[in-house]
Amino acid sequence: AQAALQPSDGSVVETKASPFLSLKSKNEGNTWMIDKFLHQPLDVERYRTDFEALGPDHCGRINGSQAKADLVKSKLPSAVLHR
Repeated sequence: AQAALQPSDGSVVETKASPFLSLKSKNEGNTWMIDKFLHQPLDVERYRTDFEALGPDHCGRINGSQAKADLVKSKLPSAVLHR
């Protein structure tokens, strides 16, 4: 059986793995869950200034309204943004 995911910051999350979730397991230090289609870890520093401009809270999270405003600027089709 697969162990439950425990976020390192104590927040409540879904029970499925996410590439955006920093995890801590019994046997490992902090690790990133990487999406099966992502062949290498993201270069976090490349996106840090854009993310910081969104105004994350003290735990480094943004809400849906903050994310939506920036994602709409991407001009991706609605069908892609609604997934």
